[in-house]
Amino acid sequence: MADWYYMVAAGHVFGPVREDTLRAMLWEGKLSPETLVRADGGMDWVPACDVVDGRFPLAEGVAAIGTVPSGPQIRPWFRFWAREIDGGVALALVATAAAVMDAYGIKIDRLAFVLFLMAKVFFEPLLLSTWGTTPGKFLFNIKVMRQDGGRLGYGEALFRTLKVWIFGLAIGLPLIDIWALIRANYKLRKHGITSWDKEGGFCVTHRFLTVWRRCFLAALVIGGACLAAWCITDMVAGGGR
Repeated sequence: MADWYYMVAAGHVFGPVREDTLRAMLWEGKLSPETLVRADGGMDWVPACDVVDGRFPLAEGVAAIGTVPSGPQIRPWFRFWAREIDGGVALALVATAAAVMDAYGIKIDRLAFVLFLMAKVFFEPLLLSTWGTTPGKFLFNIKVMRQDGGRLGYGEALFRTLKVWIFGLAIGLPLIDIWALIRANYKLRKHGITSWDKEGGFCVTHRFLTVWRRCFLAALVIGGACLAAWCITDMVAGGGR
């Protein structure tokens, strides 16, 4: 691998760093796509976004998946709400399956929770290994990839999902899950990467939210608030009868 140099504000030059180190810095948002970089050996200074477009060796990782990180890369709340949306999608799938089975006279009340967990734990890795994202992550313009730019294999994605479920969400145990979320938030902000992504060699990249994503998320929030208000009103009205 070639050694690389990068230039920050006021013309300060840093390096040399190995290519994989430079790529990781770009992935993690420590370098912006506009940062000027140069390979050892006399190449002219070029923006990092040109490097990842495929004209230079650094492109092997980032350009392979067609995405360049943009904006802040440490966004714990984006990741949290993306996971909440994924949970809602999984719940909707289970509810739909339960309704269909109920129509055929098959009761699955006791199996609903198990099906919900299966939808979350086993379906998410399928999406990550196929598309590099999930419905919630897609809306927040988030992708999960290996540090070399390749997509996760199903086993790798399953490993990551289980790690998140156990160490990031504490398997949903009341109160303990809040502590786990706070701890994961602290580590992400301090180290720039979660323990499961560091251990697995994964990268979580963010890009700026497009207008249609912002509008859809706003509509989702408003719709969810209206639905919650309707449910509460219905419960209160029902209790008064």
